[in-house]
Amino acid sequence: MTGRFKLCGRRYRAGSYRRRHALLRDHHAQGSRRLSASQSSGHSCTAAASQAATRAVLVLADVLKRADQRAGDLAATADQASSRGVICEHSYDVVSKAN
Repeated sequence: MTGRFKLCGRRYRAGSYRRRHALLRDHHAQGSRRLSASQSSGHSCTAAASQAATRAVLVLADVLKRADQRAGDLAATADQASSRGVICEHSYDVVSKAN
């Protein structure tokens, strides 16, 4: 497989990962909004009993959101490094065939 086709395949996979990342991010945000809304509209006795649990869930949702963002950043860096490696490999092949 040539470098160009490898690069195109990796770009396609990166786009697919970005779409999944966006879906997960939206899902987490939607769940956090629903939980916040349910906490504010609950009965006083049940709200007081579950307030600590609700806070823990919101903190967990925030941690997951940050971890997801960091994973996206790392994936983008890995994609760039991989693309550069393919280009370097292709350039080396061209130069070595010319000699």
